[in-house]
Amino acid sequence: MKENCWEVEVKHSHGDFGPLREKLKAMGGISCGNSLEVDTYFQHPKRDFAQTGEALRVRSKDGKIIICYKGSRQAGPAKVRKEIELIVSGPEIEPLLLALGFTSFKTINKTRELWKLDLPQLTCQICLDDADGLGHFVELEVMAPKEDIPRAQGFVLDLATTLGLGNREDRSYLRMHLEKSDH
Repeated sequence: MKENCWEVEVKHSHGDFGPLREKLKAMGGISCGNSLEVDTYFQHPKRDFAQTGEALRVRSKDGKIIICYKGSRQAGPAKVRKEIELIVSGPEIEPLLLALGFTSFKTINKTRELWKLDLPQLTCQICLDDADGLGHFVELEVMAPKEDIPRAQGFVLDLATTLGLGNREDRSYLRMHLEKSDH
């Protein structure tokens, strides 16, 4: 991943994915298949990620292990966060993090159907998610250099309107699960 990459994302709760798939096909979207993603979140030994808005996640997906750091949310109409992802060669990353003082505190499973929509100078990932215990959601995500963040925000917001997505959800799956646990 490039050093200057920022994730620009909007998420919407959604019901039936069928009509959305047809819209994506009509727009030239490409279906990239389905996967089961198992996300385990870790707490830092000295910093409270809940306070800083950061996240450290280890994802198991299609036989790959991906460690991801997400920075604090930046101001703007769409969610913008610094994102650093690394593919690691095996499951040893979790014991390594535990040995360094991190603690594992929540695992979230979701089935994700990935679509890509290529437009001039932008590629958008469209994720049709069935998040265990939470329901169905659509995420629109663009990776952009810092100088293109405003354009990327406008793009994902316009695409959400074009696709007829309603009920925007600004919370992460982790936040939704934690709030659900509090009730």
